[in-house]
Amino acid sequence: MLTQVLQISAAFYSHRNYRFVTIIRGSLVTAIYRKTTEISLTALDNSAAVTLMSTDVERIVNGLKMMHEFWADLVQVSISTYLLQRDLGVACVAPIAVSIGRFPLSP
Repeated sequence: MLTQVLQISAAFYSHRNYRFVTIIRGSLVTAIYRKTTEISLTALDNSAAVTLMSTDVERIVNGLKMMHEFWADLVQVSISTYLLQRDLGVACVAPIAVSIGRFPLSP
């Protein structure tokens, strides 16, 4: 029963997250395209702006996909550290030290 609830929760989260990202992507593409068509032909080459538009939007969107993961992971680590401290006492510092020590080595 618990695994089903977790799966439903994860599916709901993924749906909302990708919906948010899709709305942002659509807004960015529309805004960039509108701005590109409004500038004069002598100011800039339109093809350069439109060519770079998809690359820039994809980079922004990839960063936004993980936006909620960052703050949620901080909350998860703090709650799990508190629960470990209740059961183990000072020994809860060891997993945190290992995680911080390994952080510079991660790709």
